[in-house]
Amino acid sequence: MRLALLLFITPLDPVSWIDAFDQAIQDRLLKPKPKTLGMSRVMIRPSMGTHFTPVTSDVRDFAPENSYEEMVLAGMEKQGLRAGLYLFGETVATAPAEAFLFRAMKGPGIITAGTPRAGLPTWQAMYPFAKEAMGRFAAGEGGYQKTLDGWTLAMRPAIASDARCAHCHQAKQGQAIGGVIYAFRSAAP
Repeated sequence: MRLALLLFITPLDPVSWIDAFDQAIQDRLLKPKPKTLGMSRVMIRPSMGTHFTPVTSDVRDFAPENSYEEMVLAGMEKQGLRAGLYLFGETVATAPAEAFLFRAMKGPGIITAGTPRAGLPTWQAMYPFAKEAMGRFAAGEGGYQKTLDGWTLAMRPAIASDARCAHCHQAKQGQAIGGVIYAFRSAAP
């Protein structure tokens, strides 16, 4: 609780906010609600068996579910951070982008209010970044960043951190089974 309070009252750089938010996303991926997979664990709208389709009139596609998420989201918005999220799985490493497979990548989903839905990089623009990230994560590398059209892209691995994850993904415990890309920038002055 002290960490969450510190996050809310202490101005942080954007990458630190993204890292704090990623903790919440990783927790959702590890401890899912019943009958949810992938993007359905993260965003409001379920997308099991299909591509993620947001309701374009929604202010954001992410809804906080606990006090930590509420504080991190409030801090990000208070600081004027604009952020979207893309989730990808192992399939992105082998499937060509033109196949447009929902199991390969989903997104973008709006994290913070004020993020321009039409301004976020498209699914097609993000696909090569997800494919590269999956290769790097599979090789044991951790998170890293790049830029695209004024957005910072923070790639973070999703790890099979317990036996349940490893079993369902037919992976070894501790192995990357996918990842998250956060596209973010500060609001224009």
